[in-house]
Parts: sequence; structure tokens; C-alpha cells
Amino acid sequence: MPTISSLRVYPVKGCKAICIDQGAVKETGLAYDRHWLVVTADSGRFFSQRNEAKLALVEQAIHPPELLTTAGVEVPPDAELILKAPNVPLVKNSNGSDERHVICWEWKGVARDEGAEASAWFSEYLGKPSSLVRFLGRPGTNDAAADPTKRRRPVVPAGWGAIPGHEIAFSDRLPFLMTTEASLQGLNEALGKQEAVPMERFRPNIVVSDTGEPFSEDAWEAFSVQRPGHTPCKFKTVVPCDRCKVTTTNQETLKVGKEPLQTLAKIRSLDQLSFIPKERFPSHAVFFGWLCVAMGQGSIRVGDEVVPSLRDGPIK
Repeated sequence: MPTISSLRVYPVKGCKAICIDQGAVKETGLAYDRHWLVVTADSGRFFSQRNEAKLALVEQAIHPPELLTTAGVEVPPDAELILKAPNVPLVKNSNGSDERHVICWEWKGVARDEGAEASAWFSEYLGKPSSLVRFLGRPGTNDAAADPTKRRRPVVPAGWGAIPGHEIAFSDRLPFLMTTEASLQGLNEALGKQEAVPMERFRPNIVVSDTGEPFSEDAWEAFSVQRPGHTPCKFKTVVPCDRCKVTTTNQETLKVGKEPLQTLAKIRSLDQLSFIPKERFPSHAVFFGWLCVAMGQGSIRVGDEVVPSLRDGPIK
């Protein structure tokens, strides 16, 4: 039986993962996933590892940690985001109250500036004027068109529409990214004598083990996460994740190479994956993992069983 082998959240977009044993499933993803953004001090345009690879070395933590693991827990007044990076002292966010305009991909909206201390910390670390901002959108409230704190539902390729009602914080496209250990093993076997690629390169939220053949998740229409005595959490696999150059950056040394994109182009391109309509992605797209939405809220943990539901026919 497939099971969850790893759960990961990234409170500050682009920074190092926090591995957790249990996660709270929210409308925007796992609790606090991509709820903070590092932006330029002037324009408010976001940084990611695409243009600031050094973010990969920034360690982060949420205090108290129960905020990440328990759905619906009340946020205490001393709750903190804690950051540290090489050669930069430990800093705690200052819970600033000023709002400012920011830009994340296509979205231009309003977020909370976390204050001068966090700004100085990232400015020193990145070597350029920077600020840390927090997502203010409240799921299930105003429509994004009328609320500048909420992001519009991102556009997915035509015909791959997500379930109505899904929302995101600062994730790229959809709230959850699911990968499997079997697919990573299949990729590394295809790499041959080259250095194996770790799962960290793909920055997933949910990693599943014991799924059988590599890339068998391509046939999943949905999956349910179950454990005795608890209501199952159901997810819909919406669209395969086309991968960018971040996957070529070693997350420990920041050295950039050609893999795994070069090998994925041989085994996971549009030419190899006939079930993906070619007109819905760039011609150079390569794929690893699936972007998903949750069909409700709840809690999942490492060791929970994963029960896939297979598609009846080809994706349309």
C-alpha cells in the first residue's frame, strides 16, 4: 500500500524546507506553506531561487511548531517565524503592521511588511535592499477581484481547470505538489553514472512511497490519505508539474548543472508523454510530480496510507 513518506512546508517561498511528521491541510495548502515572500525593497517584486539561489540556504522554523501540524489551532501572541542563514545572525520576524504592494508572478496585491529587522536581515544576506512580507488573504472570504490581499486563482493550461474554490498563498500555481519515491528512483536510474538527484531539488509538499513502477501516479485522477479513526483527506491531481531551472541548483552548495532537466527531456517531455495535450504546454516542457488541490480540510501525517483513484480514460 502506498504511504506518505515525507511532508514538507516552505513558509518563506524559496527557502529551505521544514520536514514535518504531521501537516494541517488548508485551502491554500499545508498550513503556512509559502505564506511569506522576500521582495525587492523598492518595487516589491518577489525573489525566488530562479534569481536568488542563496535563498536555498536559509533555514526556517515556525514557533510554536504545533501551528504547522494541527488544523484549527489558535495562534498564540508569541508565534514567530525564525530564520537563519550562513554568516547571518538568527533573527525573529518583528510582526510588522505596515501593508505594502507586492508582485508575485501575475499578481499585484497587498501584503504585510514584517518590519525593519527582517528587512535588514535579508538585505544583508542577499546583498541588495530587500523586504520580507506576509500573505494577508483570508480563504473563503472576499473574491480576489475585490480584495487586494487575495491572489486570483492562477490559470492552468486550458482544459486542466482546478476544482472551484481552491485558493493559494504565494505558491506558483496550485496549493500542493505531490511526488513519489519510485519516480525519483526511476529518474536517477535514467541518470546512469551521473550523480543522483535528491528529492529536495523538486520542493514537494507530499512524498509518497511504495507506489510501484516509476511515474505510475500519471494514472491517478485523485488520491485519498487515510488512517484509522480519522476522516480521510482527499486530493485531486490536477496537472503535471512542468519543471524549471531551480531543479538544476544543488540545494546545499548552490552549484548549477544541467541535470535533471537534461535527462527529464529524454524521458518526461511532451514527446514521451502522449497523455499530455501538446498545445497546453511550451514545447520544451519536462515534467516531474503532480500539482494538486485538496477536497476539504483536515490533517495528514507521515505513515498514512495513500489510496489512488485511477482515471477512466485519457485526460481531456
